Amino acid sequence: MNSASQALASIMAVLLMLALESPLLMHLELSFFAPDLALISVVWIALNLGSVSGALTCSVIGFLKDGFVMGTPVGMHMAIYAILFHVIRFLAGKLQVRGVATMMITVGVASLLSTGLFALLSLIFDKTFDNYELVFHLMVPLALVTAPFGPMVFYLMDRIDGLFTRKTPGLFGR
Repeated sequence: MNSASQALASIMAVLLMLALESPLLMHLELSFFAPDLALISVVWIALNLGSVSGALTCSVIGFLKDGFVMGTPVGMHMAIYAILFHVIRFLAGKLQVRGVATMMITVGVASLLSTGLFALLSLIFDKTFDNYELVFHLMVPLALVTAPFGPMVFYLMDRIDGLFTRKTPGLFGR
């Protein structure tokens, strides 16, 4: 039950971030270089949730992200985030993500991988997509815009996770 409540809380937090981010960026006319807050959440989930609950949570977050991004086939971000979850889980076993610098580097690398996966999956599944040059030109700037938001989103997700993690035994000692 604890992992289910953590997954649900993570999904709701990402939905709230996406819902607030979209109109705010449109109002500020910054939607072209928007940080990928859902991607940062996927990195946090890969580092903090279990394999099954984390993979399902990332898939749902990808599906929600597909609803906010126009022009991509449905399921594109769902597949990207599911793949990224497994890659980050693998790398987390090899590397320690502690501190702001390693967190930002991890988020930046995840952003680069996400953009690369987007280009690869577009090549395979979207025969009408032909803006690969633009995708690769925006790969590094998007990673540089997304990485600084890593510590803020990690802090928010840690706070929300703290609300759903039982610290003391329950009423019946479980």
